[in-house]
Amino acid sequence: MKKRTFGTAIRVAASLSILAGCKGPGLAWGVAAMNWGGLPVQQAPHASATLALTLYGDSWALVTDARPVSLGSGDQIVRFPGVPSQTDDRNAYLQIPARVDARRFRYDLKTRDKLLEQYHGSIVEIVPKDATGSLQATLLMTDTGPVYKIGDTIYPEPPGKVALPDRPDLATDPTLEWIAAPSNPWSGVATASYVANQLGWQSEYTLVTDRLQTRGEWTHWAAITNRSGAAYRNARVTLVAGDVTRKEHIVPLPMLAGGARAYADTAQSIPAEPYAARYQYVLPEPLTLARGAEERLKLGTRDGVAITRVYRFESAVAFYRITEPELPQKARLRLTIKNTGASGLGLPIPRGKVAVYTPDTQGRLAIAGEPRIPDTPKEQDLILDLGEAFDVTAKRVQTDYRVTDQGQEVAYRITLRNQQDVPVTVELIEQMNGDWTITSSSIPFEKLSTTQAKFTPTVPAGGEVVVTYQASIKKERPQ
Repeated sequence: MKKRTFGTAIRVAASLSILAGCKGPGLAWGVAAMNWGGLPVQQAPHASATLALTLYGDSWALVTDARPVSLGSGDQIVRFPGVPSQTDDRNAYLQIPARVDARRFRYDLKTRDKLLEQYHGSIVEIVPKDATGSLQATLLMTDTGPVYKIGDTIYPEPPGKVALPDRPDLATDPTLEWIAAPSNPWSGVATASYVANQLGWQSEYTLVTDRLQTRGEWTHWAAITNRSGAAYRNARVTLVAGDVTRKEHIVPLPMLAGGARAYADTAQSIPAEPYAARYQYVLPEPLTLARGAEERLKLGTRDGVAITRVYRFESAVAFYRITEPELPQKARLRLTIKNTGASGLGLPIPRGKVAVYTPDTQGRLAIAGEPRIPDTPKEQDLILDLGEAFDVTAKRVQTDYRVTDQGQEVAYRITLRNQQDVPVTVELIEQMNGDWTITSSSIPFEKLSTTQAKFTPTVPAGGEVVVTYQASIKKERPQ
């Protein structure tokens, strides 16, 4: 029994060491962590920090923060002030030639209740309304907030304005701290890696087309947002495209020298580099991000991109009798771009919003639509849904319905009308379930899948086209 108890204690101590980012023996963690207040502090100045940022699309970033520091021997606190208020300290890591035994994140001004917690049990001053003097009260914290004891009375709300005395141990700046223990005095660069929330990027695109939307200029933008509570000066930046799973208590690896740099908007394009089954954009020049900044940086432009404009109808086929006439249906206007080199692209395209600009008859640009696109690899089509077309319509009529020994038969007549001054290509998608077959049709069709048939007629300017077909569905076979 004693052996089992000792082994359990070792495993628990080792687990605590891992969670603290400890490099040394697990049993040292508990001793060092109890002595934060009695250790000397070695400050790593924020003004001398060299920063690198790896930004992800879900509004978080890995910050690599390198600062000069001088350490003596033995246990001491290495302090990194000026980190973001949105720091996720579960993932903080310190790269330094010393044993690291404990870690904490301090920011007493992050919320009102967090600030008041630092004064639990302390005497505070309350200035009553319409009074010249003040009262002394003991501030007590409950699970739902502060209460105030004045004499023998407890007040759920303070009877006036609360004034807190200054305290030298108050963490008024977001700060990361580690307890480190070098074997010998050391001076050099300590590198901290940590996750900052509310700092990330998204892809945005502009497509400027000709009037008939047959060619266009495609531009990729990086929209960077900084709500992390810190500024980043002359930071090297890498943008990672694609979903990255975040697990709790995973320690990020530090970015070593020669990492990413940010992009100054010039005529050059930033290529997408393969990275861990995803892609990243390494920006070539340092970037400064102010607190609350929203930056849009051009990553590249492709001109002369080939576009196919299609008017699309999708309807469900009813294998039962319809007695009420169907209402006319407006077409969905869709632009299709083949993501190939021959079409002018041939790039990995991260998901994002596309602002499509098309000139009017006077040559003035206006937004024709703002669709969103998914992650699109090379050789896969980009589909841009711009919304309903005003004057391309379809009217469907069920012309026949019969029940047979084999199943059901149904027939449809679809009248496509085009009131524009140019001919249009229409994709007519008929949705059918079950074991169906089109037995006859007025124009050829393509079976896209087990549930879709596609007709592709061209409707002349100011004219109409009638598409008819008959379909049958077999009865289900008995089990």
